[in-house]
Amino acid sequence: MARIMLVLYKRPNVGWDEFRSYWSENQAALIANIPGVRKYVHHQLALGGRPADNVAELWFDSHEAMRAAIGSIEGQRAFADISSAFDPKKMGMIVVEDWLTA
Repeated sequence: MARIMLVLYKRPNVGWDEFRSYWSENQAALIANIPGVRKYVHHQLALGGRPADNVAELWFDSHEAMRAAIGSIEGQRAFADISSAFDPKKMGMIVVEDWLTA
């Protein structure tokens, strides 16, 4: 399994209610259309004292499947749309591979 973990910060001019609505209604639908995504998890971090506002995980069968998904029209559309509610200058992306599981 290969995963993309996105560390996300909402734009300062976007309120929390607007942000949650955008993420649940718009971005989640775009991600659902990306070919090859096996699992999608969006974590809303607890308010107060957090290092980021949200973390999203996209799971793929392999790194090859991940690259194909990101390069697809649907993948490009979803990643381009992130800046609608998130600050792209603060966004971080980590690519991880499952190594040990209990």
